[in-house]
Amino acid sequence: MKELTTVLVAIFSWKSAQSQTLQSCDSHVYCQGQLLDVVQRAEIFEDSKTFVDLTQVNFPATTEQNFKDLMRETNDNPSTDQIREFVKKNFLSESELEEWSPSDHNTEPGFLKKIEDTVVREFAKDLVNIWPTLARKVKSDVSANPDRHSLIPVPNGFIIPGGRFRELYYWDSYWIIKGLLICEMDKTARGMLENLITFVDRYGYIPNGGRVYYLNRSQPPLLTLMVGLYVDATKDNNWLRKNIGFLDKELTWWLNNRTVVVEKSGVKYTLAHFSSDSGTPRPESYIEDIRTCASYADEKGKGNLI
Repeated sequence: MKELTTVLVAIFSWKSAQSQTLQSCDSHVYCQGQLLDVVQRAEIFEDSKTFVDLTQVNFPATTEQNFKDLMRETNDNPSTDQIREFVKKNFLSESELEEWSPSDHNTEPGFLKKIEDTVVREFAKDLVNIWPTLARKVKSDVSANPDRHSLIPVPNGFIIPGGRFRELYYWDSYWIIKGLLICEMDKTARGMLENLITFVDRYGYIPNGGRVYYLNRSQPPLLTLMVGLYVDATKDNNWLRKNIGFLDKELTWWLNNRTVVVEKSGVKYTLAHFSSDSGTPRPESYIEDIRTCASYADEKGKGNLI
């Protein structure tokens, strides 16, 4: 697997946005348009991510029509209270995820016995027991009504990073899977890999994270490395044979969309890097990006910064 896991080399650096007009995604609720702009500029939430993670009460067409009615009734100048009331009537703050218990969680994985220092061993055991507190599964309503959510549904349970991040993230999953395998949670690790593969199957690549507003952003290409960790730990070559086509598909996307050639000591290297195709404010950091870009006089400078 060493040859497989060294196919891609990533340099963790942003490049200038390729387009200042390309939006984060097609949604006129979660990614672009007047509704998003008006709600986020009203700052009715402390964190811009709160709004774009809400569930729509109705389907997008109704949400958008209700917003148009609001703007017409207020002569395009709704008050903060009116915007807050609009959000209250049209969105829900209920979690799109449900708690999930990994069937392979083991409170006494073998590596603990190798730790001689009792204090360190107890600390490691406490870490092992954090897994269930971060385990989640997508609720069935998200799959049944995907247009009402920014969350992209995946079939298997997974481990969230925690805090404000309650969805799958690409490079976070590398470290999570590495930890799961150390803790002998092979089934959970495999399920997370299969979740990521559904993104490759659907989009041709894995976006920054499991929300529609991440679809024009990429993180370091670590899927091949994750699969390498899994196969090295489990020797599950049958699973690899079944899914290796998806690794090839993702690699092809990276070679076509996210590579740069650098030269060192007369030798040229093709490197993959993470980037964004959109030069607009990030929906989950909308007002924060607007403030950050306020010092730039021209749109090109603002787009390059984002």
